[in-house]
Amino acid sequence: MFVKFLKNIITLAICLQLTIPYVVEDSMRLPILVSHFIQHNHEQSNITLFHFLTDHYLNNHHDEKKDDHNDLPFHTHSDFSSNQNVVIHLEINLFKFSPIYFFKEPQKIAFLQNYFSSTVLLSIWRPPKNC
Repeated sequence: MFVKFLKNIITLAICLQLTIPYVVEDSMRLPILVSHFIQHNHEQSNITLFHFLTDHYLNNHHDEKKDDHNDLPFHTHSDFSSNQNVVIHLEINLFKFSPIYFFKEPQKIAFLQNYFSSTVLLSIWRPPKNC
């Protein structure tokens, strides 16, 4: 059960790393966010997690300790964008299939009885008569 859970977590981390490259790296810095919140909570006892997050992520939070704030996850901004384009090339060929005949019907040859003038030739193929 735990192994399956661990495999799912690793798979999710790999998928996130491939789609959004900085998510896994920033999520590894979540303990820094928690310790920074605890530090602010000691300094200001009435601060809530919501106020802490809005101050640090929505507002321009200027503090004398800029190094502490630059290490927070999802806080760094990059000047480039990472685009991963996936091109799917589908080639569709439409073929017209004709039926395949493996066993062809034998052609029937029409003949007239008049071509055989002798009845002896026709009697060869009859079964023998008992004497």
